[in-house]
Amino acid sequence: MKLLNVKATLITTLSAIIMVSSVYADIGLENKDKPLIDIKSVQDSKKEATYNAQGEKPTSIVSEVHSDYDPGLRSTDVTIMCDGGSWQSEVSWEILTAAGDTVAAGGAPFSGDASLDDGVYTVYGHDAYGDGWNGNYLSVTGTDGTPYLNWTVEGSEGATTFEISSTAVYGCTDTEALNYGYNCMGENVGDPDIDDGCCAYPTPTNDDCVDAEAVTGPYPVEITSSSENAQIDCEGYLNWNAVWYELELPYAANNVDVVIQADGAITNGGIVLMDDCACDNFIASSGYTWDGSVGFINVWFDGVSGPDNDGTILFPLFVDPQMGFTVTFNVTELYVPTFNIYRDGAALVSGVAGNSYVDSDVTEGTEYCYTCEQTMPDGSLSGMSNEACASPTEGVGGENISDPIVIDALPYMAFGSTEFYVDDYDEACPYTGSTSPDVVYSYTPAEDGNIDISLCGEGTYYDTKVYVYENEAGNNVGCNDDLCANSHTSFLSQIAVQPVYAGNTYYIIVDGYGGASGDYELNITDAGAPGECVDDDFEDDDTKDTATDHGGDGTWGYALCNDDNPDGLVQPGGFSAVDWSVVTVAPWTGVTATTVGDPTDANDIDLWIEDYDGDGICAWGGGDDLAGSGNAYTEEEATWNNLSDNAVTVYIGVIYFAGD
Repeated sequence: MKLLNVKATLITTLSAIIMVSSVYADIGLENKDKPLIDIKSVQDSKKEATYNAQGEKPTSIVSEVHSDYDPGLRSTDVTIMCDGGSWQSEVSWEILTAAGDTVAAGGAPFSGDASLDDGVYTVYGHDAYGDGWNGNYLSVTGTDGTPYLNWTVEGSEGATTFEISSTAVYGCTDTEALNYGYNCMGENVGDPDIDDGCCAYPTPTNDDCVDAEAVTGPYPVEITSSSENAQIDCEGYLNWNAVWYELELPYAANNVDVVIQADGAITNGGIVLMDDCACDNFIASSGYTWDGSVGFINVWFDGVSGPDNDGTILFPLFVDPQMGFTVTFNVTELYVPTFNIYRDGAALVSGVAGNSYVDSDVTEGTEYCYTCEQTMPDGSLSGMSNEACASPTEGVGGENISDPIVIDALPYMAFGSTEFYVDDYDEACPYTGSTSPDVVYSYTPAEDGNIDISLCGEGTYYDTKVYVYENEAGNNVGCNDDLCANSHTSFLSQIAVQPVYAGNTYYIIVDGYGGASGDYELNITDAGAPGECVDDDFEDDDTKDTATDHGGDGTWGYALCNDDNPDGLVQPGGFSAVDWSVVTVAPWTGVTATTVGDPTDANDIDLWIEDYDGDGICAWGGGDDLAGSGNAYTEEEATWNNLSDNAVTVYIGVIYFAGD
């Protein structure tokens, strides 16, 4: 049990007194970066990381048509093309005659003219990475527009055939198509012998989001349909040729499971839900499995709120290429435990979700005793918990700016938790819509100056936000969401060199991203008078011998002052100030360093990476640098990969190049 007094309030922590644990957890606060929306974007991200670790990518293959098959030499002139997708350096192919002679071979992109005799031709395709051709297709098209081949590779390799026939009648052979009996040129050819790939189909009735097909229980629901001729949806956002379904959400918290079996192989598929048709937001999946070679996708979404989405949710069904499919939707209830709470043996409140409850109807100094019971998944009630008793006492404040925690002097360090406070304030830093509880501190400086505010310490365990009000709520004079990290938590907050002026009161709000809350370590230090450059915590790192080893990934605040390292080498820009960090890079891995001035448009900060024997002068990746970056007034990023079997120690230098 934890006591907090503000306004004689008693806060009961249910998890501390109930003997049945809960497995329910909030969803979606782990990563504020926008999730990847389709399978291809996920695969591309993983592939890019693999290539970065290896330090190289496949090189494109030289493509050519054999001179024996130049245009005009044989009965049918054609254009051979391989293009249309990404990762083209992985693509290779060859076209052979029935006798095994090579007609053409190459990679992507390619376009070349050839001539072919009547007969059957064999095509072999390969992908260097093993994940298919990523939207690239090999096509053979006659000069009259007849498509003889339009083919791609799934996985690492594949083979197919196509036929050239000067006597065959090419056209759409699907009697269900809108243009049965017509060829690609729009000519009526009667009853065609060979399908030319130009069959046209009506636009699906659920092609647009506003025309989504309703799916209602009882679940599961199976639908057989097609995305043929679906038009681009959410242009500039999804860019999918999808068909839309609106799923009924019958429960407060819903687990949504979607299984798609396409009629053929696919190269991509959508894995998101959308709460409306505005095309400006989506709900990322909780997970998915797929096998593109057989057209299979299973994607699921855990804990989708019914009430928050007005009882329905949208699923844009996207498979590439467009084709027929069977989709099965299943929506089941996610169990969310609730509690009934008793005070001094009498019922106090029922149906409490979450693991805490605030009892405001209490008197300071009076003891109260609490028990609770849990509603189980089958609707039954658990046994009664043990009894926990406590008396509300006067608290430390911090609930709002009317009752802040007062900072009397600097430096100031506090360890606290937002867990039992409420959400009073929010600011865009740049993320909005936070429902996190917040804690308020106040500081009234005796003279003008600057302060540093940090939540980066090892005592912070949640995704934070911090901002500063001057004299009143809403008068925001400083704000930050993500600037640092510690050894166990990312997305932590820091405001460096926050101006403060004598006679004013500054309210420092410790808040969170989204709805995050938890323990924090707050450090506020004097950053010097206005215009004064104050040393950072790493001022002994002016040489490689004294370089700072941060011990892992993270973000740290630095200061480069004009009088730093006066006897050091003069760097580009005319200053000798430098900050060195040392990193040991494991075999076959890499290190990426980024830095940016604060404010960016007034301070140009550059960086480079070199070994111990390097000359110590920033050359922005040239000279004896291993890597470097020297863009003007913007974020710098440099990456070096260790392509060896031994660990390598490198040094990252940061300099001030120009600005205020």
